[in-house]
Amino acid sequence: MTEDASTAYYIRVITFISRRLFLISTTSLVLFIAFTAFSFAQQPVRTSQPTTPRTINPTQNDTSSGSVAERVAERKAAIQKQREENKADLTEKLTIIKTAAKSTALQKIDTSVENLNGSKTDKWALVLDTLSSVLERIKVKVESSEAEGADVSAVSQLVDSAQAAIEEASSTVETQAEKTYTFEITDEKTLRSTVQPVIQTFKQDLTNTLASVRNARDSVREAAKGLSQISTPAGSQKATDSAIIEQ
Repeated sequence: MTEDASTAYYIRVITFISRRLFLISTTSLVLFIAFTAFSFAQQPVRTSQPTTPRTINPTQNDTSSGSVAERVAERKAAIQKQREENKADLTEKLTIIKTAAKSTALQKIDTSVENLNGSKTDKWALVLDTLSSVLERIKVKVESSEAEGADVSAVSQLVDSAQAAIEEASSTVETQAEKTYTFEITDEKTLRSTVQPVIQTFKQDLTNTLASVRNARDSVREAAKGLSQISTPAGSQKATDSAIIEQ
């Protein structure tokens, strides 16, 4: 495979990741929130102080070893006991809810938040591992071009930026994976005003995490483009497959 063909391949991989990230959207979250709104639509809202969702305090991030997927799995395992305690706490709190349908709905919401957070962070971890693999192969090509006497200063900066973006996104995904969201239930009348702020916080957390992953993807794409534009010692520029880049 020629160097231009290799660059085109990297860009195709990143384009595929872009489409996957689009599919891993917030559609399910929107449906989930719609379900929540429907479940508590008849709840009378009483003016009260906003409820602040509790989350597990993130441990110190360490992106120095293992894949992102492995570190995410380790973080989830580390807080499993806390999750079980939260579920037991919720079950106890639900005893003050006299309407069985509302109690069941809240249990489903709690489970859905946990499952959705787990599935999203698992998928994003795999995306970041793929981006890391692509970037490593770009680095090899850059080093090879530098050994041949090419000026790689520009692309090297792009590679450094991509590496930093991947590390930042990895840290964000790992932190999100170990978060837990709890509902501070005090009485049945304030269920809606208790549940909605937690869901909105969860939604915003997922949105921020996805934005970080997309930034990593875009940074690796730029590094791949930079690789295709490395000038040879003679001053000629390698051809760029613009049709692929514009996808």
